Amino acid sequence: MSAPLEPAGVAPVGAGLEALAAWTRDAVAAELARHLPRNPPASWVAETIGERFLPVDLEAVRRTVAEPIWEFLDRGGKRWRPMLMVLACAAAGGRPDWARGFLLVPEMLHNGTLMVDDVEDGSQQRRGQPAAHVLHGMDVALNAANLMYFLPMIVAGRAVEQLPHGTAALQCAVLQRISQEMLRVHFGQAQDIAWHAKPGAGATATERSGAAEMDAKIAVSEAVYLRMCALKTGSLARLAMALGALVGQAEADTVEALAELGEVMGVAFQIQDDLLNLSAAPQLGKTFGDDIAEGKLSLPVIHALRALPESRRQRLLNILAMCPTPADAIAEAVDSITASGAQQTAARVARELVAAAWSRVRQLLPESPARDRIAELAAFLVERSY
Repeated sequence: MSAPLEPAGVAPVGAGLEALAAWTRDAVAAELARHLPRNPPASWVAETIGERFLPVDLEAVRRTVAEPIWEFLDRGGKRWRPMLMVLACAAAGGRPDWARGFLLVPEMLHNGTLMVDDVEDGSQQRRGQPAAHVLHGMDVALNAANLMYFLPMIVAGRAVEQLPHGTAALQCAVLQRISQEMLRVHFGQAQDIAWHAKPGAGATATERSGAAEMDAKIAVSEAVYLRMCALKTGSLARLAMALGALVGQAEADTVEALAELGEVMGVAFQIQDDLLNLSAAPQLGKTFGDDIAEGKLSLPVIHALRALPESRRQRLLNILAMCPTPADAIAEAVDSITASGAQQTAARVARELVAAAWSRVRQLLPESPARDRIAELAAFLVERSY
C-alpha cells in the first residue's frame, strides 16, 4: 500500500471541467489499483491487516475480495465526488496534489454503498449489468461491500501522514469525518428502506393500499424527504468536500460551507436521478421506472401526490404498493406524475437548493479557477441527462 505514486502531473484545475474529469478518472483508477491489487500478494495482505495474520488463502482473497470489487469498479461511474475533493482542496488554497492520496475514499465508500443498496432494494442490475449479489452471491457481495467501508479509513489515515502538514490532529479530524458521514449514510438508508418497504406478493389489495398510504404519510413532507437525501446521498459528497478543505488547510467556517455545498450537490444529484428514472434512459444502466417498481417515494412522487386529484392520487398509491409491478402500471404512474407537473417542481427545488448553498460559498472563497470549476460541476449535476 505504500508504493510510490505514479507520476500523473498536477490536477488541471484551470483547464476546464472536462480535462479535470479525465484526470480524476485516471487518478482514481491509479489510487484504487495502488491500494487494492487485482491479484493481491502476501505483502499487500500483511500491510493491510498485519503480518502476524499470515499466512492467508491468497486465492480466496482474490476470488472473494479483489475480483468482485474490481468487477464492480470496472463498470465505471462519474467519479464526481473525488473531483469535488480536488476542487475543494484547491479552492481552499491548498495544492491539488495534496488531495490525491484521499481520492479513493469517497469513490470506494460510494461503490460499497451501491453494492449493499442493491441487496436491500432487491435490484437485479447496476450500471447495465447484473448486480454484484446476483453475479457473485449474496455472501460475497456483502462481505466485499463491507470491506469497501473500512479499507478507505486505513488509506486516509496513512495519506495524512504523507502530507507536509500532516499531524495527529488532522488525522483524527479526517477519520472522524469519515465515520460521521458513513453513520449518516446508514440513517438515510434506514428511512429510505422504511418508506419503500412493500407488503409482499401475498398481501390483499386492501393491505397493499394501506401500506402505500402509510408510507406516503411518513414521507409526504418535502423537508423530510430532502433530509433523507442529505443523509443517504449528500453525506459522501459532503465528505469529499470536507476532506478536500481539511487537507487544503481551510478555516473551519470554509470547511463547513464547502461541506454543506457538497451535501446539497448530492441532494440535487439524487433529485435528478429521480427525474431521469421516469424517462427511458438506457445510459443510466437501470430499467425505466425502477423507482416506481420499488415503491420509492421520490420527490416527483411526493409532489404528484399533493397535486393529483384524489382518484389519481389513490391509484398512484396503489401502483406504488403493487408487488410485482406490471409494466403498464409503471407507465400509468409515470403518466400521472408527468401530468401533475411534479417533475418541473422537483427540478426547480434542486436548482434553488444549489443556488442558495453556492451563494454562501462564493462569499467565503476568493476567485480562482477551482471556484469556477465547482460552480460548473454544480450546474452539471442539476442539469445532467445521464
